[in-house]
Amino acid sequence: MDASMEREKSARREVRSLWYRREEDFAELRDYNDYLETVEEIVAGLLDDAAKPATQARLKALGREGRELTARNRAKFDAERRALLELAERERGAASARAEAAAAAEASANATAARVRAEMQDDIAAGRLSAAAAQGQ
Repeated sequence: MDASMEREKSARREVRSLWYRREEDFAELRDYNDYLETVEEIVAGLLDDAAKPATQARLKALGREGRELTARNRAKFDAERRALLELAERERGAASARAEAAAAAEASANATAARVRAEMQDDIAAGRLSAAAAQGQ
């Protein structure tokens, strides 16, 4: 990841750590969209060296105003993230089990086919079965 993307990622983390709202925190979608616009303005300000000090002061003020809500939302975010990671791990385990079962079924089918071929060859060698009859099976 290049340096500018890393800086932006860091700025977004900083915003989320100090001032984090969710759509459910707003009565109107318009208010939530306004919040998102403000977040983008703050991120841009944090990336602009000239505007950074004023933007950091604004962000800290916003963070002080809604410290409890931000903490509650961070806890929800972390819980949802953990749940998603656990779900992904369970799905990986289930996929692995399915792959193992499919491989075992294929190995069993291959072993059965090899056993049938060997029996047929033995029958041909013993004269109990003709080669023409074996090809028909």
